[in-house]
Amino acid sequence: MKRKWIVCLVLAVLAACMVWFAACAKGGDDPGGETPGSGLNVEISGRVVDGDAAVSGAEVSLKDAAAAVDESVVTKEDGKFVFSDIPKTKTYTVTISKEGYYDKSITLTPLQISEGKNAMGDISFTKPEAMLDLTGTTVALDGVTPVGGVTVRVEEFGLQAVSGADGTFTLNDLPKPPEGVSLTLTCGKEYYEDAEYTFGADELADGNVGNLAVSMGFGSAEGSLSSKYAFIREENGLRLIAEYSSGLSGGQHAQFHIHVGDNVNGTVYMILLAESRETINRFWQIDADYALWVRPVSSFENAQISSFANAQLKVTDNKRLDFFIPYEDLGMTGDETVGVIAYSQVLSADGSKWLWQVFGQNAPVTGANYFEYPMFYELDASGNIAPREYTAQTVSGKVTDESGAPVADAEVVLTGKGGSYTAVTAADGTYSVENVSRVYALQMQVFKDGFNAHEEEISLETLQETTVRKDVQLSAVKETMEVTGNVQTILKKALGGVTVRVAGSTEGVQTDANGKFTLTGVPADGETVNLEFSKDNYALRNVQANMAQLKESGGVLQTVEMYSEISPDGQKIRFASAITDSELLFKVTTGGGFIVPELIWFEFQIGDYETGTSYILILGPDGSAVALEAPTKSILETGWLPTTLNFECVPQVNAADGSATFDISVGLAQFAGFDAEDGIGVGISTALTDGNVCFTGTGSISYTADVTRIQYHEFFTFTKDGAYTVRA
Repeated sequence: MKRKWIVCLVLAVLAACMVWFAACAKGGDDPGGETPGSGLNVEISGRVVDGDAAVSGAEVSLKDAAAAVDESVVTKEDGKFVFSDIPKTKTYTVTISKEGYYDKSITLTPLQISEGKNAMGDISFTKPEAMLDLTGTTVALDGVTPVGGVTVRVEEFGLQAVSGADGTFTLNDLPKPPEGVSLTLTCGKEYYEDAEYTFGADELADGNVGNLAVSMGFGSAEGSLSSKYAFIREENGLRLIAEYSSGLSGGQHAQFHIHVGDNVNGTVYMILLAESRETINRFWQIDADYALWVRPVSSFENAQISSFANAQLKVTDNKRLDFFIPYEDLGMTGDETVGVIAYSQVLSADGSKWLWQVFGQNAPVTGANYFEYPMFYELDASGNIAPREYTAQTVSGKVTDESGAPVADAEVVLTGKGGSYTAVTAADGTYSVENVSRVYALQMQVFKDGFNAHEEEISLETLQETTVRKDVQLSAVKETMEVTGNVQTILKKALGGVTVRVAGSTEGVQTDANGKFTLTGVPADGETVNLEFSKDNYALRNVQANMAQLKESGGVLQTVEMYSEISPDGQKIRFASAITDSELLFKVTTGGGFIVPELIWFEFQIGDYETGTSYILILGPDGSAVALEAPTKSILETGWLPTTLNFECVPQVNAADGSATFDISVGLAQFAGFDAEDGIGVGISTALTDGNVCFTGTGSISYTADVTRIQYHEFFTFTKDGAYTVRA
């Protein structure tokens, strides 16, 4: 009985497996999506033939519109190709290509695939038998002026021809395209944009394609416009054309620079063209059809507004600007070579910024610094263009150490927008860099192991001199160390945002919120080092640290205290403020070798100008203190009144030097609604021994006046984080 039960179980399992295999063989539904071998994927296959002969080595590509499928194969000796596991729910383009043939494209739709047409069978791919000689003329953007030296190519057949000086070209033995097939000609020339022209078989019947225009420009450069340019030498003048793919709007405009003469004494004409007189007037406040600035070639700052006597501007469809200048307006006879460059100001693709696109540059120049790129191109009397060659300069000199001894094998590097130049010093320390461009200023750097790098600028004006000599003295690398420490106010509160640097250096660090800092590269080979501590509205502190002690402490500097300081009429007063959760703290010191004032007026404001209250603590040199108050806005009307202000003043008077220190604390509980985050207004004044009153805020200009003018105090807001700022 048990054996029969086991046999039945085995037969049931075998039956289930057979059902499952049968379902797979039929391409049943796959819950996991389109998988190879499922009913959702197919093969696309075919055979490429030329008449009865198979075409091997042809490239067959398969793409859908979204390029999710993008595959290619090469036909075998029998002309066959296969694409496997292709989703059958998309529309595909099958393209066949081979040198000596015109490309052939076939579309396959999901419906055709469902009808079994994915098995494409024999595909006729016939090599053209008829040949033709194709002629044409390459011209400038005006459609008339011939442009020679343009290479006209037919990529499918590897054929090309170069246009002559009159712009004409002939492509010999070009296979004639069959009906329904187009031919693409690509025109290219150095410093010009590539241009493509496509012709149908019927357009080539007479063997002439007419005029093909080529241009200088940016093609599909970044921005809202695709811009093209032409510099055309005519018999009587120079024609400038700017052409755009879409209409000009806003401040979009073309700009041409014409450089007449050499790079020392020449003149540059900067011409700005827009779609309307209104645009010129709105952006450049010039009531004219165009804007013109004239400047010496060696100076960008000395441009003068001017005009041409006989220039003509034509605007077509708000997309094409055609500007003609007679040679006489440029001071030319027409035989001279001139320098030319074109710019275009356009909006970026997202509309967030303006871009200056410069013809001849690899990338657009952004911002208003485009005048730093005077890369002119030569335009000769025949209209040929090439980068302008300027007279080269030689920069030479000698590199020595601090003792005057020559430094050999030092690397001298000159870098500018015109290129980079390098030389190595000889045994006697001399160097010479030849063929240096005179178009751009240069940054000079000198490197040598064991010495600090040297850096300086060689100006454009210097490069125009007959000879340029640059002697350099290198300083030996000196011992340095890292110094750490912390900064606080004289109230012992951590002070952030203090700049710490070696005195005389431009490099420094800032203290963090806890007043801590770490300064690297501190010179460590002297007996002392001077460190400078600075913060807005605080007195500058210079600390001379003993290097032996600093090294012994591992670079840890003693705590540095910062304070605000005023010095009215030769006196010196230092003060600091702090806000805690329960009180306001002030410290005021005066005297100590300076004139001791008869009184110190220390004022602070609680609240704003409209509704706040001002308090004055009158501090005597003997340590006495009294408080007065008044509405901040109405001090003149009410005057200062006695107050029950709860404060504590602890004086310390130094009889030896006449200095006095006042530690003051004011409880916050007596100020309803006070918010420590808003800060307090603080100012300080002194009464002089001659009976006049000098009112001075931190950093303000002191003056002598009647006491009623105290409302003109320059107050500073002091916040909980220790920052002083001018009070609004």
